[in-house]
Amino acid sequence: TEPAIANANNGGASVGKGGTEPDTNPTHPKIGKADRHPISDIKDKKPYTEADASVSAQPVVLRNPIPSPTEPQRQAPLLPPVVLTSTTPAPEPTPKVAKPRVSTVPAWTAYSAAYHERYGVDPVRNGTVNGQLAHLVRRLGDETPDVARYYLDLEDGLYRREGHSVGILLKHCEHLRTLWARSRSRSPASEISVDDVVIAL
Repeated sequence: TEPAIANANNGGASVGKGGTEPDTNPTHPKIGKADRHPISDIKDKKPYTEADASVSAQPVVLRNPIPSPTEPQRQAPLLPPVVLTSTTPAPEPTPKVAKPRVSTVPAWTAYSAAYHERYGVDPVRNGTVNGQLAHLVRRLGDETPDVARYYLDLEDGLYRREGHSVGILLKHCEHLRTLWARSRSRSPASEISVDDVVIAL
């Protein structure tokens, strides 16, 4: 018996005792099986040897490994809370001082009576007039009724054009109080002239 002779280099037929047998890889008749990878059957640049199979591939190490969704993520330890304390105490709110309530009844009674005596009708009283009377009483005090009656007796052109309104009385209250105080004294030096009554706008 003669051993079968296989031509592995040219991919040809194996010659044996029984004759020629076709190659199992007829698509590459000129490339030997030693030049191909035994698993992928791809041509290698150099023949694949048993020494190559013994060399294991180096594992790929990722610099930033991605954590598995099932693996709990590690968190940095939390620092204890820091309580901020201020050395300077907060200023206390300043309490609102309520203005003292004043009575405008005496001032209104004197003004309305003198107004009705001069014009024959009662004066108009509303929120604006009430506020003006309150400011007038705070500025003149107990002398407000007397100054109001004196104001209605003056024949100044400005006062007559304004109808002796409470607004003009409040605007010139200090000057009118001075004229009223001078009229109360009987000395010749305190006589009121026409120039004293005229008040510039």
